[in-house]
Amino acid sequence: MIMDSADRKFIKLALVDAVRRGVDLSSEKFQNEFLQIDDPETILNYVILLNRRCPKAEPYIMEDPSITFRYAKEVIKDRWPEAEPIIAKDPCAWYLYTRFLGVIGRDVDVWRIESWV
Repeated sequence: MIMDSADRKFIKLALVDAVRRGVDLSSEKFQNEFLQIDDPETILNYVILLNRRCPKAEPYIMEDPSITFRYAKEVIKDRWPEAEPIIAKDPCAWYLYTRFLGVIGRDVDVWRIESWV
């Protein structure tokens, strides 16, 4: 499904509204339905609302290096070694990721990354 910015904004607002109404976003049924959307940015917004890691969503999130970086920063809030090869494919996302790691006091072996790119 191809989504434009209006679709993404609508889904984000619908998710926020569902949270306000007390809908259990973490239920198995809701997660399965939501992952049908197949849009990394929208799925990231859903996981941010859950405020916890969602392993089922990670394959979809890892389709985009910048979304993968945002997931590491906003949800995991720590280093995400499994995703580093994906983040490294986008120089801007990789730069932001390594800066984020420096801020939280983590380190990454940048020389090892050459084999990923």
